[in-house]
Amino acid sequence: TCSEVLQQFPEMGRMIPELDDPNIRELLIYSYRLIYQVSSGEIEVLALVHVRRDFVADALNDSRT
Repeated sequence: TCSEVLQQFPEMGRMIPELDDPNIRELLIYSYRLIYQVSSGEIEVLALVHVRRDFVADALNDSRT
């Protein structure tokens, strides 16, 4: 499954173009962007966003504070 692969290879997702943080990455899963943060070997899912939705970096930053 995607979660097992992500657990083994947390940096397999690409860095998000809208953000300037190498620890926040994304994986495309069908019609969704799984946005996650890698920290000390742990993975935290930050958002699951439909690809047709405009992604606003500020919204993600607000949810992390």
